[in-house]
Amino acid sequence: MQLIFDAVAAAAALVALIVAYWRVSQAIAALDRIKAQLGETRVFNERFRAAGTQIGDERAAIRLAGVGAIAELADDWPEYRQACVAVLCSYLRVPNSPDTGPGTPLEERLKADSARVDRCAVLEIIIAHLRPSAEVSWRSLDFDFTGAMFDGGDFSGAEFSGGEVSFMLAKFSDGQASFNGAKFSGGLVDFGRTRLSGGVVDFFAAEFSGGVVSFGDATFAGQVSFLLAKFSGGEVDFSRIADWPHQPQFDGDGRQPPGVLLPSGSDAAKGSGGPPSAES
Repeated sequence: MQLIFDAVAAAAALVALIVAYWRVSQAIAALDRIKAQLGETRVFNERFRAAGTQIGDERAAIRLAGVGAIAELADDWPEYRQACVAVLCSYLRVPNSPDTGPGTPLEERLKADSARVDRCAVLEIIIAHLRPSAEVSWRSLDFDFTGAMFDGGDFSGAEFSGGEVSFMLAKFSDGQASFNGAKFSGGLVDFGRTRLSGGVVDFFAAEFSGGVVSFGDATFAGQVSFLLAKFSGGEVDFSRIADWPHQPQFDGDGRQPPGVLLPSGSDAAKGSGGPPSAES
């Protein structure tokens, strides 16, 4: 009988030893993970600071190198991606250089040209990450373009599938914005108080399947085109637009598609045959 008790006690001691070893190994593994995370965070912070220093440089080539470094960081570290994208968006929101005319000093013209090149580079990087061909997609992130200057608004093929995108008070320098083939499937895209002095806001063949695209208090002096656009869900809200000298272009008889809210009394809204548009 004593042998049985001794065997049970030995087995219990062995189990306790195994459990203790497992706990120690788990603790060691947790410490290793923490060390690795701290090491990654340290590397990220170092690269982030270096890129930030480059972006603030007076030399255009160094600034553009910093912009590229921030984009690479966004691709490398998903947990910090939103923060890196916020830096790129803030670059587009930097106060713009004054308009240059025939009498503008050469130094001011050169500064304006350099700023324009920088903005185009940043915008190109962002849009490339919003297209289906992007190796790393940013389409579900937040983008704050409030008050930004777009030197050419070519968002053709971009996809917005979540998050919030603000174009409030944005300016398109050539008076045109192209969203040809863009897809809006979630989140909020806000064009509130956006101003375009002329040209066309083109949503040719765009797809609206979810989320909200809002144009509250926006001002368009030119045409807004939705030719070949598909409306299968979500909402496109023009009901509170500030200035609309031209009716939007839709396919077929030009009637208001489902999910599109037009200003009360507009020709397309009157001829829609459906419920009235939202009141302003």
